Amino acid sequence: MRYYESLSIEDRRRVVLGAVAFSSAMEGMNESRDACLKELRDLERKQALAALIEPSGQAAQ
Repeated sequence: MRYYESLSIEDRRRVVLGAVAFSSAMEGMNESRDACLKELRDLERKQALAALIEPSGQAAQ
């Protein structure tokens, strides 16, 4: 539990979505799995876009 509590909110969300997607796949609930995987992709896309837009620390020096 301490590991989970040490994660950022985005990382917690990623862990939960991955677990739900895995569980849904094991139980044959493909719609739920697909929804979780789509949300994971959207989250990763937002983080990648934010990293590109965010100015790097080296550029300020």
